[in-house]
Order: sequence, then structure tokens, then C-alpha cells
Amino acid sequence: MSAARLIPWALHELLEYALGLFLILAPFLFGMLDAPLLPLLIGAGVAIVLLQLLTPGLASIAAVLPARAHATADYLVALFLVLAPFVFGFADRQEPLALIVLSGVGLLVLALLTRYPLPEAEAAAPATGAAGGAPSTGAPGTGATGTSGPGSGSSQEGGEGARRTDEEGSTGDADGSR
Repeated sequence: MSAARLIPWALHELLEYALGLFLILAPFLFGMLDAPLLPLLIGAGVAIVLLQLLTPGLASIAAVLPARAHATADYLVALFLVLAPFVFGFADRQEPLALIVLSGVGLLVLALLTRYPLPEAEAAAPATGAAGGAPSTGAPGTGATGTSGPGSGSSQEGGEGARRTDEEGSTGDADGSR
């Protein structure tokens, strides 16, 4: 997606709440009370706030939306905001055009630069080497997940009955018996 994820998740939350509230209040602050501006701005603002409230974070009310789904929704809302003036026919009005397109571009930049929180399984996988790494060579039923194998010279330490892998790839007890 992006080469640099500079914005921490907590700041993303704060900025999205601010953008959502701004979009909800903008029609009243800038006199954009005509259709389709009023429902469009309020709807987009409510959608942004709801997304943040339903995603795990410091200020969420229910952690039901995973971060990946939140990121996807951010991209879709940003695209909607950028295209809305042209789709709904008010691209000839400079103030609403600028407000909505800049809000969409701002949301897109925010989404691209955010370090979204990883799910527990993904966050733990690199530390254990369990996901996407080399296949486990431990003997079935022993719970061994080491990556010792031919030429590695390593064996899993343990008490009596500990398993190891020798150069031919067969497993045996730590004392050398098979």
C-alpha cells in the first residue's frame, strides 16, 4: 500500500473524529444547507465517526470492525468524497467543491500514512516464525516448532524423550536412539 506509515493509530483516531465532526458541522458553518450538500456532508461525517467508533482503539465503543476493514472503508469514503461533486452535479460551485474534494484527499492521505494496528495473530507471527516462514521440522505430537534441519547442527534441548532431527531428516531421541 504505502512505503512509509508515519501516523500512529492513536493520532489517526483523533484526526478522523475531527474530520467527521467538521463534515457534520460544515453545512451549518458555511451555509451549505441546500440539497444535496446537507445530506452528503452530514452522511459522510457520520460514516467517518461511526467507522472510528466501531474499530478497536482508544475511543471506540465496540471493537467489531477489524483494522483492515476500517482501512478499506477509509479508502472508499475518500473516493466517494472526491467524486461526489461530479456525480451529484455541484462541481461548478467552488466552495463546496473545494471543501469536499480536500476532505476526501485529506482522508486518503491519512489512510495511506497510518500505521494500522495488526491483528493479534499477524503481530505474533513474525516473532514465532509460525506464519509464512519455513515449515516446522519438529516431530508430530511433540509440540516442537524449531527449524533445525540438515546442516544446521542444532537440536531441540529437553529432558528424556526430547526429539531432534539428524542429517537424513529423520527424528530420534536426544540420546541418539531412534
